[in-house]
Amino acid sequence: MKFLAARFVSDPEAKERFIREAKAASALDHPNICTIHDIGETEEGDLFIVMALYEGDTLERRLEKESFSVERTVYIIRQVAEGLKRAHAGGIVHRDIKPANIAVSEGDAVRLLDFGVAKLQAAESLTQTGTSIGTAVYMSPEQAVGDPVTPASDIWSLGVMAYQMLSGELPFKGEQPLATLHQILSTEPEEIDDLRSEVPRPLAKTIHRALAKSARDRFADAAEFLDTLNAAMSEGSAVPDLRPQPLGRNARLGVVLVATAIVVTLGTVFFTQGRQVETVVSEDTRDVIAILPFGVSGAPELAYLSEGLMDLIGGRLDGAGSLRTVDPRAVVSRTAQETNRVMDAVWGAELARDLGAGRFVTGQLVGLGDRVSLSARLHETGSGPDEQPLVTVEGSADSLFVLVDELATNLLQNSLSGANARIQSSAAQSSGSIQATKEFLRGEQFHRRGQFDSASTAYNRALAFDSTFALAHLMKSMNNFNTYDTDDYVAAENALRFSEGLPERDRSLIQAFLDHQGGRLEAAEQRYVAHLKRYPDEVKALLMLGRLYQYSNPRWARPAEQSRPFYERVLELEPENVPSLHNLARLDAGSRHFDSLPARAATLQRVAPGSEWAVDVETMAAFALGDSAAIRDLVETFPEQSLLVRLYAVYNALRFSAEPQDADRLMARQQTGTLNADTGLPDGVTVDTDLSMVLAVMSDLVGGRHEEVRAFLTDPGRSRSPTWDIWDAELVVSDLVPVDSTILEEVLGRVSVGGTVLDG
Repeated sequence: MKFLAARFVSDPEAKERFIREAKAASALDHPNICTIHDIGETEEGDLFIVMALYEGDTLERRLEKESFSVERTVYIIRQVAEGLKRAHAGGIVHRDIKPANIAVSEGDAVRLLDFGVAKLQAAESLTQTGTSIGTAVYMSPEQAVGDPVTPASDIWSLGVMAYQMLSGELPFKGEQPLATLHQILSTEPEEIDDLRSEVPRPLAKTIHRALAKSARDRFADAAEFLDTLNAAMSEGSAVPDLRPQPLGRNARLGVVLVATAIVVTLGTVFFTQGRQVETVVSEDTRDVIAILPFGVSGAPELAYLSEGLMDLIGGRLDGAGSLRTVDPRAVVSRTAQETNRVMDAVWGAELARDLGAGRFVTGQLVGLGDRVSLSARLHETGSGPDEQPLVTVEGSADSLFVLVDELATNLLQNSLSGANARIQSSAAQSSGSIQATKEFLRGEQFHRRGQFDSASTAYNRALAFDSTFALAHLMKSMNNFNTYDTDDYVAAENALRFSEGLPERDRSLIQAFLDHQGGRLEAAEQRYVAHLKRYPDEVKALLMLGRLYQYSNPRWARPAEQSRPFYERVLELEPENVPSLHNLARLDAGSRHFDSLPARAATLQRVAPGSEWAVDVETMAAFALGDSAAIRDLVETFPEQSLLVRLYAVYNALRFSAEPQDADRLMARQQTGTLNADTGLPDGVTVDTDLSMVLAVMSDLVGGRHEEVRAFLTDPGRSRSPTWDIWDAELVVSDLVPVDSTILEEVLGRVSVGGTVLDG
């Protein structure tokens, strides 16, 4: 419960503002905005709001004890912006965006709190000019000087918060509030990507624009901010660079020249941006969907839902995998211009094309006494237009939001496209939670891009919403091939445990993968082959059979090259599949086809920039081709790299470099860096024991301590895992350390299939 401060109770103006903003906020039904249940007044005349109670912490508390990855920051900021988008569309400016007003619950679900200082734009008179409301460090320049606020003021505060999450610092900070306000009004913050190199430049530009001193140079509202943020996180986005430029010696002439240059440059940028959008629209717009106004009949009291359902359904589809929905305001604006036209599929296709959408949704709400029926259909904008089957849900009028979720889930099954659309559609069908489905689809995007840690987080969020989500368990387990998490077999077992309601095709894939994870490799091979005979374009089965052949064939006296056609087929179906790109590079290096590695590395850097897998292929190429400049850079930055990158680098130096001292130089840097010599990690940081043990073994290899390695391989007291057994086998067949037949038989015996020990 929130009460109006006692000192304001006698202030009629403050009281009126409180009631007005509370009523406006209570109408903001959105998953990223705190639900308001009641607005009331005590017998003593104290005003209050009753709000929902949410588990979790405020973002302010999270910032005190946690660090935020780029992906996690964008995920949270995007949710805050979605809530603000709804508020701005309703004419409300929050005016006090700060971490203390952001609730973050399990799975990083975000709720925007405290519209207690918000104000209807239409009621400017309720706030006197000069009133400063909000926290100084997040206050926009116009708030600082008492000018009227607009949605752009919220964007400034959002930019400050994003900057703080990414850099760990505030962009403007003084010892006293007045010093902070002076910085807000007169200084430029340091570029965010200068403080943190992994921040993509387009994202840094987006944040910088949000912090433009003039509201006119910022994003007009949260909708525009979201559009630019989404573009910035996509490949090849064009975000105007608004960092200030020096004026030069002749300041007055410089101002004229710079102003002219800005006009020309921004005109060029926005014109170019527009042309790029047109190109994208013309090439592939199937993932852009316009939700048209719903027809309403039989329930005049629900007429407001004609447009409200656009927002509700669009919000649930938007961001599910690669889907994006057109801003409902743009649709309403267009339909309002042509009130005499019949809203049929032909006009819908024309309207959707004009708005850059490849598909559109038409729908109807029918009142049936105390029940309602919702129906919708997905259409293509191409010739015809083609349409999907009608989706209909029914229920009581007071369960409208449950019905909207069910309708959106059914529409989602028909909306997905691309090589993985089938399994994604199965996921949408098998989980009863639209939130779980969206997190699953987000994980699928991360997985295909090689952002495996982010994918793991998304799959875990999906399972937090729906613990019986079989396909989320499956993908969590598959994804763990790349993250070295230790619960991969349990996740695979859970996938089978909860698969009863899935189609046979999905159960077949899960059973094959469970054999794969359980080390029953011959059985897994047979299941994958049988599955692909029935479903030859199943991307996940192709990828996993390729992996099985690549890493198991050497033990079966068969060539690892048998896996290549499976990866190449995956890339035909899904050209930017990172695991396939990475494994093909590994195959090239293993067969000494080193000349292909630079191109492979360039492709991975384009598809998964800065990822450990892209860096792995770069280090392969550097050592295999003797690129002295690249090797020198790697040696210099070695202690600062992630543990997995360092493991790859040492392994690639040992395996592919013609210069034995290359691995020596890396390990020397390992010892002289700021890392714990025992674990290879910064002091106080822990990681999976297996990975840190690998680095210790590599240290022995580099130092020529082969006896220690041989003793390690045969040590009966060493804690083992299936992962280590495979790495042991890779080590003994790599020629990195001399082994005798006893050691070879011992190690290969542990990775044998079905109890059959391979002949030495």
